Amino acid sequence: MKKYLWMICLLVLCAVTGTALAAEATAGAQTANTAGQIPAPERFQVIAATDRVNVTLDTQTIRYVQDPYREEKLVDAWVKTVDRDTGGYNLSRYYFRTSERQAQLMTSMDFDADGNVLATERNSYAVKGFKDVIPETAEEKSYNAALQYAKEKLTVKKSWPF
Repeated sequence: MKKYLWMICLLVLCAVTGTALAAEATAGAQTANTAGQIPAPERFQVIAATDRVNVTLDTQTIRYVQDPYREEKLVDAWVKTVDRDTGGYNLSRYYFRTSERQAQLMTSMDFDADGNVLATERNSYAVKGFKDVIPETAEEKSYNAALQYAKEKLTVKKSWPF
């Protein structure tokens, strides 16, 4: 059942974005399934795609964290943006508020196609460091995907007050 759900998701992605990349991934998944292999779960879930970039959510590291100054849970998530032309990519770590549509960029790292670090930006947590999420941006898609994933797949520690 999971292999068919995987193929359906990729076909929907292909239909929505019109990219050959999703079609190639679907063909690869079908080949692996016909060989009797079970595909590994995807670490990065595609949340946005254009002709030039893929924006993905890291589902292995996403978690809830306690805001140190408020009785609020935050979603701690890594977002990967890959440039299809160069193979270079960016990894950004965000804290997303669950009570307000706000995000705080904690870390941003740029890599070349070989995985070499080109630039790094690290920010310390700041209560006033949260900014409103701008509509119709990759950040908004990241915010929505991270909160939806957290709501569906993660649990809140019972010791937290909320």
